[in-house]
Amino acid sequence: MPHSLISLRGSWPIECVKQGRLLVATFWWVTLGYLLASQAPGFWSLAILLGVAGMGDAAWHPIATGMLVRQMPNRKGQVLGVHAVGGTLAEVLSPLLVGFLLATMDWQSVLQVSVIPTALMGVVFTVLAGRIPRRQASAAISRADLVTFVRQWRSVRGLCLIGGLATYNMALFALMTMSPLFAQRSLGLSPAQTGVAFASAMLLGSVGQPLIGRISDRSGRVGIFALGSVTAAALTGGALVIDSSLGTITLLTGAMGVLVAIRSSVLAMAVDYVSEREATALGFIFCNARWGGRAGGGSRRFRWGF
Repeated sequence: MPHSLISLRGSWPIECVKQGRLLVATFWWVTLGYLLASQAPGFWSLAILLGVAGMGDAAWHPIATGMLVRQMPNRKGQVLGVHAVGGTLAEVLSPLLVGFLLATMDWQSVLQVSVIPTALMGVVFTVLAGRIPRRQASAAISRADLVTFVRQWRSVRGLCLIGGLATYNMALFALMTMSPLFAQRSLGLSPAQTGVAFASAMLLGSVGQPLIGRISDRSGRVGIFALGSVTAAALTGGALVIDSSLGTITLLTGAMGVLVAIRSSVLAMAVDYVSEREATALGFIFCNARWGGRAGGGSRRFRWGF
């Protein structure tokens, strides 16, 4: 919940302050948070400090993506896809790297080592902060802007879009959380085989995001969203009826890959609807995504328990 709220609240300052300084602050926020977490004396202090550190990451995403789409308004889908590639690859490669490090180091040392890339990027952005384009002071967000923003999303079209975003994220997070468990318990796959399948889905979607985003920039986003959703649903449905472990995990992997691949197009579709205040819109979308994802993953785990 804190990450969801900080995604929304953290996007507001970008509309009225220097973006470069705010980006630099998020890198050092994450670095300091994880360094403090590595010295935590107990579970609850560790959990709280990890949550605080994660808030810096949650604040960074809407700020960075808002800047990108503002600088390239005609290529929103593509730039959001490029932005997502690094994060998706990190989700795949980081657990492998951490696993290797844990074989020779304790978890505190691994946590300290893991912040080195963030600290390095903090140094880089400290040097480059002055080169980041600034938003005009007259564009500072006001109470009237927030009222207009809320009214946009409360309209019939806005509510339909929220519903579409929520169901999309519920489907994606449900597949991401339950497919590995299903593969091991019901299909008999080993942890290594399950990891390969999950990594393949994320890599497939990651590579496809800039391409699908670019296509949506040219041909429209609603069609991409509809086609991707129907394709993922068909692949998931096929996985339920096919009588082959290899076929089942292949179809589930394909469904996850398709949903990840259209993510940049889905985000760009929401930004197009708002048309301005891009960072605030993306903060709201990331907040929506986290709540939708928790609902999707949580409901599947609840049903699995029975």
